[in-house]
Amino acid sequence: MPRHREIEIPPALSAPELYRTCDGCGSLVRDEEKCGDCAQWRALYGRKDWKLLRISKMADSPLCELCERKGEVSVATECHHLVPFMSGETAAEKLELFFGWDNLAAVCKTCHEEAHIRKRRYPRE
Repeated sequence: MPRHREIEIPPALSAPELYRTCDGCGSLVRDEEKCGDCAQWRALYGRKDWKLLRISKMADSPLCELCERKGEVSVATECHHLVPFMSGETAAEKLELFFGWDNLAAVCKTCHEEAHIRKRRYPRE
């Protein structure tokens, strides 16, 4: 059963600047908005256990893991989910992806932004 109902968009409203698919789940949303399903999951970023996990990951890997793979050195400032947690089929799978140590990478801001741009261009990678 689909998570979101399919709707037909009138041609006048289908301009790319007006609508796009949600980065988290793929449902149709107005540009720059998140859908309601994703908003509840994004609230996990405010939880104390996430903040502690993030601090632990950054302490464990103070240098950007993606820069290191390219032979470069930069300080990690952000924590990236290697597999998007919203790709989980069930709530338990999403939580496992969100809090899974092996699914996290300590990265610099530039690499984090590039990873998300790549994900939007090539969502199946």
